[in-house]
Amino acid sequence: MTKLPNALRSGVFFFAFALFMSAKAFALAQQPLLCYNSFMPYISGGVIMTDKKKELIRTLKFVLFSISAGVIQVISFTLMEEVWHLTHWLSYLVALILSVVWNFTLNRKFTFYSANNVPIAMLKVAAFYLAFTPLSTWWTAVLTGDGFLWNEYLVLILTMLINFVTEYLYDRFIVFGKSIDTAKKTENNEKATEVQI
Repeated sequence: MTKLPNALRSGVFFFAFALFMSAKAFALAQQPLLCYNSFMPYISGGVIMTDKKKELIRTLKFVLFSISAGVIQVISFTLMEEVWHLTHWLSYLVALILSVVWNFTLNRKFTFYSANNVPIAMLKVAAFYLAFTPLSTWWTAVLTGDGFLWNEYLVLILTMLINFVTEYLYDRFIVFGKSIDTAKKTENNEKATEVQI
């Protein structure tokens, strides 16, 4: 039996880990005891949704916004890598920052409906990326370097998968955990006040 090359074995492990973490993230989001206000039904457009359905919709929104952020990251990365010929780590870093700002803005407003303090939420996200960015920049440099010679786009996609899973868990439970759906409550209170006036 032939032995797989180290780079291929590492890639298979990396991809399997990303898939496992994606499944784990979805399972955690479905647990009602971990959800803020998990025993309250969610009312949307006159339709009462269960917590499971609400979390599924929240997860799907996060996936769609993350895909749009991924498109921004890939396009900006490709421009910097192929057109402007910047070094790989710099192209990755700038593309990552652009996608993070896009993703945070959309997910705060439309996925988590959070009315919490924006600077504090941004600091929490910055703390996540203070850990994630050096690690991902390091493994990107190692995997695309002379030792492994992985394709830059393969490493970028695998890194984006790991970023997706870990950021969802971090945003869901740490950044927006107790402020989920507070913007909707605030908006509904303002509408009720306007009607009374």
